[in-house]
Amino acid sequence: MTEMTTHDALMAAVLASPDDDLPRLVYADHLDERDGPGDRERAEFIRTQVELARIRKKNFDRIQSGGPMLTQEESASVPVLTERERKLWKDASQESIRNSMPAATSRKYWCVHRDADGNLGPALAVVARRGFVDEVRCTLADWFGRNCLSCHGDSRIEYPEGGRQCRQFGCVGGRLGAIGPAVVRSHPISRVILTDREPQQDGGEYMWASASDTSTWRFDVHHDTLPMEIAKHLKGGRHHPESRSIVAQWWHDTDQHAYDALSAALLSWAKSTPI
Repeated sequence: MTEMTTHDALMAAVLASPDDDLPRLVYADHLDERDGPGDRERAEFIRTQVELARIRKKNFDRIQSGGPMLTQEESASVPVLTERERKLWKDASQESIRNSMPAATSRKYWCVHRDADGNLGPALAVVARRGFVDEVRCTLADWFGRNCLSCHGDSRIEYPEGGRQCRQFGCVGGRLGAIGPAVVRSHPISRVILTDREPQQDGGEYMWASASDTSTWRFDVHHDTLPMEIAKHLKGGRHHPESRSIVAQWWHDTDQHAYDALSAALLSWAKSTPI
């Protein structure tokens, strides 16, 4: 098994079991053995974040359901691990994670992680948890892209010499600039937040809207509106189908449920869209 194949297989295991720490720790061992530039620091960063997450979850479970208390050693290790996490991130891990993201994303975004107070840094794009990118924040256009002018969003063109797949550079499923499909195949993303989307509130409920023909919609104006390709992946809540007089609507009882449903839909769309 070649180095590239080994790396790809271990990364595939991380993506296949995002809730399991073991594939992440095996991947960290592989980085130690490979010993390339920044590999040892990235490996330690993974182990540090995994251990911090384990301790924090144990403490959360104790608060919620009376689980076992943190040991004195665990309590004392939190500030030490947190400081080590910051140093590793600053020295090498941020660059390593940036390089592991899809090329277009790496050029456009820079990575930050939550500080000790849970706040998010400026110009946030991604949040690393347990050693890998876990959360992405971007615009709808970043995640979903824009219609390719060559194939007009169809992804297929009849060429004189034969063949139907659009050959426009960067065209993915008829769209240009869509980072979603590549991002979900490079890191175990669990949440996506669109910085330019906000559900409409009405009568104590929160709504996302969409229409089958979005060509005339201004996505920069209608902040509650989603492309139908993404909206059809929305689950939960109350769905009102499109009719002649209104667009399709998805209603949720809280804004958090609306954002959760959108995040799941964005991930579902990205994973189902080929690259």
